Amino acid sequence: MTDNNFAGYGQKLYDMLIKCKLNTLFPIEGCSEDEIEMVRLRQKVDFLPQVYREFLGVMGRHGGDLFLGSDFSIRSVTTLKDDVIHDLKRFRRKFRVPKDAVIFLDHGGYADWYFHTEDRNDDPPVYLYSGEHDSAEKIADHLSEFLESSIREYAPNCQ
Repeated sequence: MTDNNFAGYGQKLYDMLIKCKLNTLFPIEGCSEDEIEMVRLRQKVDFLPQVYREFLGVMGRHGGDLFLGSDFSIRSVTTLKDDVIHDLKRFRRKFRVPKDAVIFLDHGGYADWYFHTEDRNDDPPVYLYSGEHDSAEKIADHLSEFLESSIREYAPNCQ
């Protein structure tokens, strides 16, 4: 399912953030290719989807006002998978992080968003792990859908 239809997708996300004025409190700053590769290595996967690479390339360091209060940037995402695995064991949770998962967003240590990489899908489904229920559920058919709906959620008056 790998194709290059998502080349330039990061620019679309950037344009949405600017249009929706989600750059007023904090800047928007992306990661380098080397930093993106570091994410892949630290998440211990063989593949990062193109949509996620584009996301990191545009806002992997700072995402403006998007995802305020949550961890998604290069500063945290490189250790996020190991941190979540550690906490699940420490708190004796039954849920286990899939080996091919990339945990790309965390909120307060009790909610984690991830996608699978094994099928090498450039726009994979998104899953949400909830510590409250100690389970995960699919919440979006595509990472791009999740990101765009998140922007609309953070800026409800912007279409």
